[in-house]
Amino acid sequence: MKETIRTVERHGRKEWYFNNKLYRTDGPAIEYSDGSNHWWLNDKRHRLDGPAIEWSNGEKQWWINGKPLPTKEIENWIEENKIDLSTDEGKMAVKMMWS
Repeated sequence: MKETIRTVERHGRKEWYFNNKLYRTDGPAIEYSDGSNHWWLNDKRHRLDGPAIEWSNGEKQWWINGKPLPTKEIENWIEENKIDLSTDEGKMAVKMMWS
């Protein structure tokens, strides 16, 4: 079976799919017209370099592999440990600590 990537625009949002699952590695898999963004990988909310949900009102939610994380705790941990989320080491530290 050939792997397919497709983008769908509907109901004021843009969605990315890979083999019929919400999936995107280079940005949010769902972009809403109000500016909200949701990161998904293999049909699960997932993001290592920031919150997986960013609402247009500024609210954020962290998720790894479909599991919600305590936003305040993870953000405090990142700040206290000076984790650089732009690096592979920083992403791995988040994954090891929180997944």
